[in-house]
Amino acid sequence: MRVYLESLGCRLNAAEITELAGRFAGAGHDVVESPEAADVIVLNTCAVTAQAARKSRHRLRTLHRRNPRARLAAMGCWVNYSPEAAAGISGVTWALPNSDKPRIVEILTGQAAAEPVPWEPGLGGHTRVFLGVQTGCDNACTYCITRILRGPARSRSPAAIVTQVQSLVAHGAQEVVLTGVSLGAYGHDLGLENGLAALVAAILQDTDLPRLRLSSVEPWDVDEQLLRCWESPRLCRQLHLPLQAGSDAVLRRMGRRITTAQFARLVERARAISPDLAFTTDIIAGFPGESESDFAEGLAFVAAQRF
Repeated sequence: MRVYLESLGCRLNAAEITELAGRFAGAGHDVVESPEAADVIVLNTCAVTAQAARKSRHRLRTLHRRNPRARLAAMGCWVNYSPEAAAGISGVTWALPNSDKPRIVEILTGQAAAEPVPWEPGLGGHTRVFLGVQTGCDNACTYCITRILRGPARSRSPAAIVTQVQSLVAHGAQEVVLTGVSLGAYGHDLGLENGLAALVAAILQDTDLPRLRLSSVEPWDVDEQLLRCWESPRLCRQLHLPLQAGSDAVLRRMGRRITTAQFARLVERARAISPDLAFTTDIIAGFPGESESDFAEGLAFVAAQRF
């Protein structure tokens, strides 16, 4: 069977598609480069915003028009959000929620999945791979639907992740980006102490990966142990800390577990440990209830952090 795989939205969605490609290959199927060449088309959808949901609907229709003979599988967050709408789109054979992702190969082929064959990261000249290490989120940010659609935090075992990184390196990977819905909470559900920091240390110690990068980490999940990981030159000198608002009043309405003062102290401490560390962030402007003074306060705070 020839399978075309495509992802919309977050890095975790992209990582899941990479993983799924290996599972289809391990089951003896061909992963093809275009939807026109496929017998089955799989789209990992997104619903983080209304625009993302519209894009998911539009892309499913476009894929069906491009290859009407292929069976089409919609999976992921938009299916969780609007299962009936997903199932009702012309050409969609399967509308699969996030809970079905571990069984996608079995559902689409009717056969048990073989051991995953690592996706060749050198294909197309790419040597950077997104690797999902956890999914789900136990936070309660008021603006976020992903935590509802993905469910509670669930982590993969450290041993399985290290083994996969070793395999990716053997296939040519030069950089692996660890990603998840709540990456900083990695290992909490497994009872692991300093879960993400310990995982980073294990990857750096037990693999020959040239570069490791972290995707977004909530500021309350960044502790001294994690900051010390940047003492290794193999951990990319970049940290994405989602702030979301530079006003404490807005942060409280958002349900964020941090104040601007705490955030500023964290950035200061991180720069003390790793002066060349580059910081990036996310900001939501116009959050319900945000006043002109809140907005001005946020602008001043963001400027002071020197992202």
